Amino acid sequence: MMGFFKGVNGLKGDESNPYNTSDPESKRVIVNNTSPYIGPWDPNHSTPPTTQKIFGLAGMATQTEAKMNGFIEFESRHKDPTSVMNMFTPDRLPVMSALAKEFAIFDRFFCSHPGPTWPNRLFQLLATSQGCTETGVTHPDTVLYTAKSIFDSIEESGLDWKFYFADAPLEMAMLEKILLSPGKVHGWETLFDDIAKGTLPAFSWINPRWFVNTTSLEGANDQHPDHDVRLGEGLFKRMYEALRAGPKWEETLFIITYDEHGGFYDHVPTPLNIPAPDNSTSFPDKFDFTRLGVRIPTLLISPWIEKGTVIGKPSGPMATSEYDLTSIPATVKKLFNLTSFLTRRDAWAGTFERFLDRSEVRTDCPMTLPDAPLSLGAEHAATEAATDFNHLQQTIAESFAYLTGTPADQIPKKQGAGSEWIREQTDLLLNGHHRFA
Repeated sequence: MMGFFKGVNGLKGDESNPYNTSDPESKRVIVNNTSPYIGPWDPNHSTPPTTQKIFGLAGMATQTEAKMNGFIEFESRHKDPTSVMNMFTPDRLPVMSALAKEFAIFDRFFCSHPGPTWPNRLFQLLATSQGCTETGVTHPDTVLYTAKSIFDSIEESGLDWKFYFADAPLEMAMLEKILLSPGKVHGWETLFDDIAKGTLPAFSWINPRWFVNTTSLEGANDQHPDHDVRLGEGLFKRMYEALRAGPKWEETLFIITYDEHGGFYDHVPTPLNIPAPDNSTSFPDKFDFTRLGVRIPTLLISPWIEKGTVIGKPSGPMATSEYDLTSIPATVKKLFNLTSFLTRRDAWAGTFERFLDRSEVRTDCPMTLPDAPLSLGAEHAATEAATDFNHLQQTIAESFAYLTGTPADQIPKKQGAGSEWIREQTDLLLNGHHRFA
């Protein structure tokens, strides 16, 4: 997403990956800068494939050096595997580019687990995945994940939190804390009303739109292949401009991040030999949680941040510390003087409160950002609506159906029908109609 941005540890343009990591003479694919807004396919980013992408087949036996050379080798079964090496340029992501120039961009921020969405979202909120290594996998003992969350820490300090969603509160199907706190879970209408009134809580967690809205014609804006990246840009613009115009702008830190790398190439080696968060046993893959995943784009936005800040490696709290997803709860702990860290991982992670260190609030923050669409029109919406569920949508649907007791044969297959259906399932969960009630 941001490899060709200026000033970061980015791409020179000559980086490459071989088709065969065991053959020094193997044909190679060089990085490109012509990525389409809609990816032609979804690269595999579950745990074993990501491990192979990081070490290459030639390095899998020892896993001692993250050469970042196995992306093409793994995806070579596709007719055209080069998509994993194709990147965006700043001009094609004008909103993210403007935010990076105006505020702060990390160039060494890693996902917490070298794998997919679920374990990384768990790390974001629990500073552990409680052993989970794959998306859609329930906990073998408790079904939902029950470890102490950042929401619990916020409450213990007498502060408030809310979870905002467009069509489906994904983590409601993952965390017991969220499922059993329906009064804290609200739609985007409440989110933008809270922003305008200046009544956002101390900590807010915001989900994108997972499914096309066939009424408003707004496509999914999660930037997940097969969805148009421009709609994610539209979401960032809408969020920023609402916050900037709101009465609590000067008290706001807006963080944009991703849960994982999507299976796409990065040249920066993933950190090894880091502390496991706890003593959880891994499932369904064997994994010891002592290495991070691939870098992910992360932006910090606040009038207390110097314009054009690029954040590299942290200076602590330990010599091996890095910025990863657990840096968010770790920093929240410091900002709000919370009682304790959640696990060994967020206690180890770098924190970024020092970048909110201006003596005076900035008055030059733009009121608006470059144009970006909230909808690409009726034809695009119709095409997306007629498309089969992608893997993430299928997992969301199956997880919600399991909680509500909805038979699997009643789950839609198409993204348009899924939009109405997932909102109905969400209403059931919010009204306590689930197997944990």
